[in-house]
Formats: sequence, C-alpha cells, structure tokens
Amino acid sequence: QMNLLPIGCVLILLLMPAQAEDIMFFSDDHYKSLGRPALAASAANPALQPGRGVLHINLANLGELEELMPINQGGPAQDVLREIKEEMKGCHALAINAALIASGSIQVTSGPVKVDDIAPGEKAMLDYNVSVMKNASGWKSLILNISYRRQADVSVNDGEVYPLYEAARDNLSIDVFVSGEGETLRVLAPALRADL
Repeated sequence: QMNLLPIGCVLILLLMPAQAEDIMFFSDDHYKSLGRPALAASAANPALQPGRGVLHINLANLGELEELMPINQGGPAQDVLREIKEEMKGCHALAINAALIASGSIQVTSGPVKVDDIAPGEKAMLDYNVSVMKNASGWKSLILNISYRRQADVSVNDGEVYPLYEAARDNLSIDVFVSGEGETLRVLAPALRADL
C-alpha cells in the first residue's frame, strides 16, 4: 500500500494542469507549447452620429506563449527545430470571422469581417457600416460575435508539418456613444497622484 502513494501523487500532478487548460498533443511530439489566443475589442471611433456611418473596431490578440515544454528529444534535429518554430503559432487566432450584431437603435448594414491571422501582440481594424436611428442618444453596447481557429498542437515528421486545429468562439462587448439630442461625449482625464 505504501508503494501506491507516490504513484497516486504523480497522477494527481499530471491531472492538475489539464484542468486549467486542455492539453492535446501527438504521441510523437517533440515539444508542446502552452498558451492560447486572447481576443479583445474596442471601438476606435466610439462617438457616433444619428444616420449612416462606419464603426471602426480594433480587434487585438493579447495572448502570449506561456511555456514551451520538451516532450521527446529523439528524432531528426531538423524535425525538432521545425516543430519548435511551428509550436510558436499556438497563440495565433486564425481564420477569424467577426460579425457585429445589431442592437436596438443601431443597425449593422454590412456583413461579417474575415481576418486570416492575428498574431500575439498584433491587432486588426474591422470596419462595419452602421445606421443609427435619429432619436438615439447616450451609451449603447453592441456584441461582436467571433469565431476562429487556433492551433492546438503540431507534429513534424520527415519535414512534413501536421497541425491540429480546434474551433473557438467569443462574444465581445463594444461600447459606443450616440451624440443625438444635443448630448456630447465627455472624456474625463484621470486624476494625477500627488506622489508622482
């Protein structure tokens, strides 16, 4: 019975990281990267006028590579080096389809925007045609419905790259201000600390 305790501890340690993030890997992996895309969006021009206009949205990838774990150092050196390079793409958001959803007094008159790839630390500008009702005013929230793919793992054998992709979805809130009925957008400067 005493011999089962160390085995149980090892199994618990192996299962704990998997609960935080589902770890997928090929049986012949050389390396495994940890990290995933983290998309964030905001309006580049948050003040809209009643009528027709264009809403510009910044879509940024805040994801980052957390760790590159060695799995199996055996095999041709060229395959190992190529797999290290390919594993770095695990935080890229790929084949992005971003649809802005109409809400109340703001109608969206253009379709989804497609982006091939947003690397970690990079961003893309998405443009949507919108129509704002004449009686609209004040702060409004729109939903940016995003679907994309991420590389969950990759294997390299004899110079051939075999990526494994998984689908992901996200709904991001976009706040805009409609300056109708005489309302004006006020931007308050942050208070300065006296000790700076």
